[in-house]
Amino acid sequence: MEEENRRQKLSERRVEAEAERSVRELAHTISREMELLAVAEDSGEFLQADATSTPDYAQSSNSVQTLRILNLSTNLEVSSSLEFRVVDSATTGAAQITLKRWDPRTPYMANLKAAAESGRAYQVYLDQRAGFGNSPAYFLDCAVFLHEHNQPQLARRVLTSILELGLDEPDLLRVVAYRLIDVGDLDIATKLFEDVLEMRPEEPQSYRDLANVLAHRWENSDWRSAHPQQADQDISRAMALLHQVVFGRWDRRLQEIEIIALMELNRLLAKVDRLLPEERKGILRPDLDSRLAGVLDVGLRIVLSWDTDLTDVDLWITEPTGNNVYYAKPHSVIGGRLSRDFTQGYGPEEYVLKQPIPGRYQIRAKYFGTRQRNLLGPVTVKAVIFTNWALPDEERQELTLRLDRVRDIASVGEVRIN
Repeated sequence: MEEENRRQKLSERRVEAEAERSVRELAHTISREMELLAVAEDSGEFLQADATSTPDYAQSSNSVQTLRILNLSTNLEVSSSLEFRVVDSATTGAAQITLKRWDPRTPYMANLKAAAESGRAYQVYLDQRAGFGNSPAYFLDCAVFLHEHNQPQLARRVLTSILELGLDEPDLLRVVAYRLIDVGDLDIATKLFEDVLEMRPEEPQSYRDLANVLAHRWENSDWRSAHPQQADQDISRAMALLHQVVFGRWDRRLQEIEIIALMELNRLLAKVDRLLPEERKGILRPDLDSRLAGVLDVGLRIVLSWDTDLTDVDLWITEPTGNNVYYAKPHSVIGGRLSRDFTQGYGPEEYVLKQPIPGRYQIRAKYFGTRQRNLLGPVTVKAVIFTNWALPDEERQELTLRLDRVRDIASVGEVRIN
């Protein structure tokens, strides 16, 4: 009897000790086991760690992923001095976002510039199509030029002309969609991202791109009012797509996109709570562990994505102190933090800062190299800049540009904080 009681007490102590383990320790253990499993799968063998076969570790894939992400996001909070906040808290001071104009040095662009003052730019575009019309880059560059010269309708017409080339390449469709977002045509951009997702369902970027354009369209109050039923469907689907990125199992070279998608999912959840009337808040929401829920306190967020797989583009931020934040120095003394260096996928790379100090933040993109051919040339990047992340006075600007020369550092723009 005494022996039985002793065993019972020992068993209870083991249970208590396991319960007292921190979430971080548990997450680290499971994360390590997932890495071992991935290595085994890559080598064609099946490896099952002892811990995963016990009842204590018999968790759903979502639970395992929750713990892995919790470990990563804990590191994010610590390294960036970030914390969860009530969404309607104090905001960063007035910010001015200035993006650099795309100015490719090509013969056809010189002709467009010469014709701009006389209002003949579109006619010159038509005249030059015979010589450059087989190049998607020609249409993209001309569309950007027309948009910057206050001719958005013509810019959209030029962009959609690319589709007539019959080049159903996901990379090309993605870039056209990025450009359509820049000129404000979210409907066609949405359709193109739907096509990309159908072609590339194995890539988390496909889900994230579609989620972001659906959310972008939903955030337009006039569009929500005019299309209430479609708007509810869009925001529900956008959140479901981001949830799929967070909890999906992706190629190891694409991992940690989950953290970026989680930030974006929490932003949408907060906006739904704030923007929708009570009678419409019953839309479908993804099931999210409470430990992963909440908007991070971020005053400045800069995200860089690109169109080409197996490509390395680096986000560089020069802070007002003169300090450069990039892959080799991902943390700064004022709290800036850069995400993982993606060297083989589409990104994204992300810079976040809780409380920006006054001054100028320079944004640059370094094209390090690629192992994949692209119809548009080396690589096209998409930069999205946010101030006062997820707050009522949030500001957002986007820019798409092409990087032509390997190892060049291109200026994207700057943010000035007063």
